[in-house]
Amino acid sequence: MFSDPSLDAIKEEVGRINKALHEAESRYRQVVDTANSIILRLDTEGRIIFFNAYAQKFFGFTEEEILGRPAVGTIVPIVESSGRDLSGLLSDICNNPDNYSVNENENIKKSGERVWIAWTNKAITGEAGRVSEILCIGNDVTAAHRAHETLDTERRQLLSIFDSIDEPIYVADPQSYELLYTNAALRRIFGPVDGRKCHEALQGLESPCPFCTNASLFGENAVASYVWNQKNQLTGRWFRCMDKAIRWPDGRMVRYEMAVDITERMRGDELLQEAHNELAEANRRLRADIEERRKAQRALIESQEALLESEEKFRLAFENAVDAIFWADPVTGRILNCNKAAEALLETTRDRIIGRHQTILHPPQKAAQYLEMFRRHITSPRSADEEADIITERGAIKPVHITASTTTIGKKIIHQGIFRDITQRKRSEDALRASESRYRNLLEASPDSIVVYDVDGRVLYLNPAFEETFGWKLSEIYGKRVDFVPEENWPETKNAIEQMIAGRKVCLLETRRRTKDGRVLDVQINTSPFMDVLGKSAGNIVILRDITRRKELEEELVRAKKLEATGSLAGGLAHDFGNLLAVLVLNIELARSRLSAEDPSTQFLEDALEACRRARDLTYKFVTFSAGGAPHRQAASLEELLAECSLLLEGMENIRCETVLPDALRPVNMDRRQMKTVFTEIIRNAMDSMPDGGAIRVQAENTVLGKDEAGSGPSLAPGRYVKTVITDEGGGIPQKNLAKVFDPYFSTKQRGSQKGMGLGLTIAYSIVKRHGGAISIEAAPERGTSVHVYLPAAEK
Repeated sequence: MFSDPSLDAIKEEVGRINKALHEAESRYRQVVDTANSIILRLDTEGRIIFFNAYAQKFFGFTEEEILGRPAVGTIVPIVESSGRDLSGLLSDICNNPDNYSVNENENIKKSGERVWIAWTNKAITGEAGRVSEILCIGNDVTAAHRAHETLDTERRQLLSIFDSIDEPIYVADPQSYELLYTNAALRRIFGPVDGRKCHEALQGLESPCPFCTNASLFGENAVASYVWNQKNQLTGRWFRCMDKAIRWPDGRMVRYEMAVDITERMRGDELLQEAHNELAEANRRLRADIEERRKAQRALIESQEALLESEEKFRLAFENAVDAIFWADPVTGRILNCNKAAEALLETTRDRIIGRHQTILHPPQKAAQYLEMFRRHITSPRSADEEADIITERGAIKPVHITASTTTIGKKIIHQGIFRDITQRKRSEDALRASESRYRNLLEASPDSIVVYDVDGRVLYLNPAFEETFGWKLSEIYGKRVDFVPEENWPETKNAIEQMIAGRKVCLLETRRRTKDGRVLDVQINTSPFMDVLGKSAGNIVILRDITRRKELEEELVRAKKLEATGSLAGGLAHDFGNLLAVLVLNIELARSRLSAEDPSTQFLEDALEACRRARDLTYKFVTFSAGGAPHRQAASLEELLAECSLLLEGMENIRCETVLPDALRPVNMDRRQMKTVFTEIIRNAMDSMPDGGAIRVQAENTVLGKDEAGSGPSLAPGRYVKTVITDEGGGIPQKNLAKVFDPYFSTKQRGSQKGMGLGLTIAYSIVKRHGGAISIEAAPERGTSVHVYLPAAEK
């Protein structure tokens, strides 16, 4: 049989194409695995489905360890070191890949090392045009990122150095004339002027200065630096200005200027020039007119008087300075001079200060420390700021701020210290710390839970009550958000958060919060915003009061009122119903007495009498439930009563009874008949809950409730009790029905089933309460039910 040549050709072509595809895929795999870049692919859920060899080596994960795992939490931290939340980053990349074609973020290696990766992301679409996966190519930029941080730190350090220079310095934009930076010396002269136009702030001009150096520093014929003298229009002082074009951190070229105050020198030059001119004029006229020479001499005398006047002004400024000024010999350390403020600071006279070593200014026990500080100051080329203590003539200690520098007076080098008394400032700081301590003590001692959030909802502070109530420690959740809001309580919580963001208080909000161990508490919330020292919103203070116990007591009070109303009704019905039963029983007995034993109607009358007996038991329950059913208590054995009630389970094929009753069980003050009704009802409910059979466990134990247990557990006074627990293996009770099980006529049984009318547990609750005890139920769907009964123990 011959094959179809065209079919053979097609098969051959398909084989060739498959081979080419295999070779191409092998080459692609080899290129990807040998690439010096991180290459990975993500599915639309953010899980890693491809991880090349370089990525495995870089991050430290093998292909088996990484494939199928979510990128976030594995190689992408949930929160960056800076605090940026990355939990939704990959989800947003998968949903909006075009917005993240290029992005940079912090990543984490298997070893825990944090690194920075620059990513290029490409969405890969399927046949329907939908995004099926994301191709991500990354390169390690950690070194560049850290270098940028280092440069930023160095810039701040450089600006700090500029602030310590005594000459005014500023940086301005040559295009907008905006002041980008000013140092402390310039701000002392012109005030805080950053951001203003340089000609407005420094010269008082509405338009750029006519002498602006921008044209000389920028452009084709720009010079490296420009030095010139200029008289400032606002201060009237002369400055020698040194201008340069420098590159600002954002890449633009800016004008840098440092100005040195040369006012005194200019005035001296002017005086010398005037003297020179006058002397020259005197020489020219000396031969002709002796009077002109005398004028020149008078001019010289006037210039000397001006110099003396200048010295006098300097002396007056020195003497009348507010701060204490000391001049000391930098070699010997002895004080050469001081002003009046120094005498007042030390509470002594100048003659008792001058000539002594400057260590006498400080407490003797710290002499060595301040001597070292003095040596450090004189060897430093810049002025120094220190805080120190001085001692007065009378021995009082005062805190001072010292500005120390080395300067020249005349031809002599001296060490100058300017001392400012900061006693009042220190007192204010101490008062502020004391105030802060008082408020912190109030927070620490508060019985209510208090949490302080920043403006982004992250935790700044937790008081001990919060840690005790909710279980989280501040060290666990500082700087994070607390996930303790149950889903069903989000609507009112969201509304409260919106009010807090708007700066409004939230008062007496009742909601629920979850503890660290999973418990859910009813809480009452009050919030208040708090401000920083500048008066700006810094976050919110939230006070949470645990009202779980209060809610339970409120529910118990409502239940008691229901029982009281139902009991009054039951008492009336029992009385009337009992009278009717008496008439029915009497007439049935009379009718039966008229019939012979063989009469078929006799059986009907027996059935009617049995129904009357059951009705009589029901009447007894009504009487027990009503106010008239007060128990007649006497000490009795609970062990015997429980054993008697357990007889209900005898003969049950699919239900077994397990009893755990200690021999030393205390007697209980009880109405035995009423308590038998209680335990019989509980056991019957347990039997009804297990149609397929199972075990019912009856156990009892002696217990003592102290003040703490009595307040936090059942609603009981402190004392001795016997606790009985009856547990079944039935279907349990849904959470929504658990709070209603003791309500009158509440039942999950089918109406008309002859299994109850919904008063069984209600009557049990009423009887236990009248005995001074408590009854509660613990249950969960499909996990069985436990009924706890506490009864006061009798004195032996």
